[in-house]
Amino acid sequence: MTMNEMQNELMQVRRALGWGWFTTRRDVAKKKAFDHGLHGWEGAGARLFYPWYPWLKCILILIIAVPPSAPITALKSHVVPAPDQLNLFDPKTTLPEGFLYRESLISEAEETDLLRHIQSLPFQDFRFHGFTGKRRIVSFGWRYDFEGAGLQKTDDMPPFLSDLRTKAAAFAHLDPSSFQHVLVTEYAPGAGIGWHVDKRVFDEVAGISLLAPCKFRFRRPRPAGGFERRHLILRPRSAYLLTGPARHDWQHGIPPVDCLRYSITFRNFRTP
Repeated sequence: MTMNEMQNELMQVRRALGWGWFTTRRDVAKKKAFDHGLHGWEGAGARLFYPWYPWLKCILILIIAVPPSAPITALKSHVVPAPDQLNLFDPKTTLPEGFLYRESLISEAEETDLLRHIQSLPFQDFRFHGFTGKRRIVSFGWRYDFEGAGLQKTDDMPPFLSDLRTKAAAFAHLDPSSFQHVLVTEYAPGAGIGWHVDKRVFDEVAGISLLAPCKFRFRRPRPAGGFERRHLILRPRSAYLLTGPARHDWQHGIPPVDCLRYSITFRNFRTP
């Protein structure tokens, strides 16, 4: 294997684990400080206290934005204020063809009930070719083993996900039984997922966001070089659907999140 091939393979692993181009905690801390415009003492603090800095930031936001007597539902809705969405009527910022997005697919009460069940799930660290990612996952119905075993049958989908699967299928205009695979992902502060296209064994992908917003990014190669890019903010309790070009032609990813977030992703299988 040549040096370039080794570097390309290493970068593939980094992206899958959500590491991007940064491999050490010091590098990630410097990037966080740079991304947020932190300089001087504030930037030094971000570098010194990483990986605790994202947690401290969430606590600070809660102290400032939420009064001590606020109920749990208020705490959830004030974790991180989501920026404005893209202007979908501007041709320069239209999202990829085949991508659908809907806010408030579920209610706050439904979200709270889902979180109550999710917290007791047997999460495991995401593994990719011998490396461990920052996010934790658990699959039902089927699971995809990135350590080489590929697609495998696993435990049946728990009953508490049945109603959500029905809503996700209605949003996708599919029969609920077609969603035979579900992946629940926990994104702790600092966790993300690198650029990727879902495995070809799957077809449509429907995702539901819980607890905190995040940036959802798209990119695809330009014929002349470089990448064409798009993004939007996935708000809590919202749903997205990847079909057609958005599913197969564009890569997508999530940069490191600032606060705890969960996602529930339903997938069906490609037909021969």
